[in-house]
Amino acid sequence: MAAGISFLFYSMGTLFSYADAAETDDHLYVTGQVMEIDRCASAWLIRHYIDPLAHFEFLNDEELMSSRATTFDTPYSEFQRTHRTSTFEAIQNKYEVNTPRVNAISDMIHDIEINFWTKSKEDNTVRFQIELKQILQSSADNRSALKNCFEYLNNLPLKGK
Repeated sequence: MAAGISFLFYSMGTLFSYADAAETDDHLYVTGQVMEIDRCASAWLIRHYIDPLAHFEFLNDEELMSSRATTFDTPYSEFQRTHRTSTFEAIQNKYEVNTPRVNAISDMIHDIEINFWTKSKEDNTVRFQIELKQILQSSADNRSALKNCFEYLNNLPLKGK
């Protein structure tokens, strides 16, 4: 496609346009507007282990469908929650990130997102869930939530680590 040319497509009653690839940002990652533990931790994983230049936008469903950025934790993205894996685990597995910190966080997120009916969560998982929920709920907006979540995950004391 020549520079400056875009194309249009029609989906579910809405007209969308795509700019050509030269106009996209390889370091832009987009997700939904509601900040959650798996979403926040996935953004942390991307920034700290996949793409240190990553920046994040929070879009509504229509904007997500037309975005040329890398999407995560949305129904149609490559990196999404399934009945067996969290979004965090999908990213971790694709990029083969296996540090003690990432593995410990991955285990806790799996317990929260996938094993949510299990009553026997470890104390550290329960503490992790409570503390991160408090951080997300007390943050003024998604950008400050990410900043606070990143700080929390960077400084999280891990059992035996």
